[in-house]
Amino acid sequence: EAYGARLRDAGVATTQRRHSRLIHGFINIAPVNRASHDASCETAGVLRGALARLVRGLLTAFVATDQSGDEKGVAHRLSLAEGGGPLRGE
Repeated sequence: EAYGARLRDAGVATTQRRHSRLIHGFINIAPVNRASHDASCETAGVLRGALARLVRGLLTAFVATDQSGDEKGVAHRLSLAEGGGPLRGE
């Protein structure tokens, strides 16, 4: 839980959930344990949402090309869509 708090303090979007009845490697026993299965499905759903947001950001950056078709401008917008700053060397 301290790690989750440090991530939040650093401004990182964080989802933290404690499953007190589960072992660290709970995903490995999901096929035979209902609580592990449910926690695995919850984890997959959170990951699916995060990846969908990332893909939407990337697609938005590609669609937002300059009228001139400037690829350097697209690369810069891609970097910004991923939460980064300007690309090195620009």
